Amino acid sequence: MSLPVWPAALPQEYAQEQYSRAARFKPNTTEMEDGPVTSRRQSRIKARREAVYWIMDGAQVELLETFFDDDLKSGAARFTMPTFSPSAASFTARTCHFEGERPDVTPLGGGNWGVSGKITVYY
Repeated sequence: MSLPVWPAALPQEYAQEQYSRAARFKPNTTEMEDGPVTSRRQSRIKARREAVYWIMDGAQVELLETFFDDDLKSGAARFTMPTFSPSAASFTARTCHFEGERPDVTPLGGGNWGVSGKITVYY
């Protein structure tokens, strides 16, 4: 079964001004009674957490909500979308999933909406 694909009618790039990323699985660290701490990897999955932001019109917001509810089963399913690759300074299609919650939608005026959310990107 193939993964749902980010709809072509939605923005294919997010605003880099409000973009941030961090490790998805940080190492587990254990304090020792004597000597340095011990660290070990929490997961072998290579993933990062990204905070993303798009500017959309009303029709795009409705399409995103339909995609989230129906195709992604209220955000539970993974999907493929363009994500930022700093090494290539461009966007590359990768497997992603929204982190639990529906993206936040804020009115900007003039029929535009600011849409922000957190996604996990697998690479």
